[in-house]
Amino acid sequence: MKAGQPPVSANSRSLVLPLIISVLFLLALGLVLVWLNLERTKLSYQLNGMQKNLRVATEYNTKETIERDQLLSPAELTRKAVDMGLHTARPGQLRRVEGPDDAPVRQ
Repeated sequence: MKAGQPPVSANSRSLVLPLIISVLFLLALGLVLVWLNLERTKLSYQLNGMQKNLRVATEYNTKETIERDQLLSPAELTRKAVDMGLHTARPGQLRRVEGPDDAPVRQ
């Protein structure tokens, strides 16, 4: 032992390793918390983008539904029929053709 240095006890030597392990554990825990916060922020941005896309798609769907209803309204169909020189079908002029959706279900 050198002169002027306090004696190092065995008890203080046994505390060095747990202290180093504790500091490393706290450092790792801090890094994990930072990483989790970054992931949470990234997911938040992705969620906001998906919500915006959903709002836009819902608006388009609403507009398309309104336009379809306007184009298929009886008044609009009548106007287009008159423009094309068509008239209302007389009784017996209409026939129904069954498609694959109208066929009876066989079990």
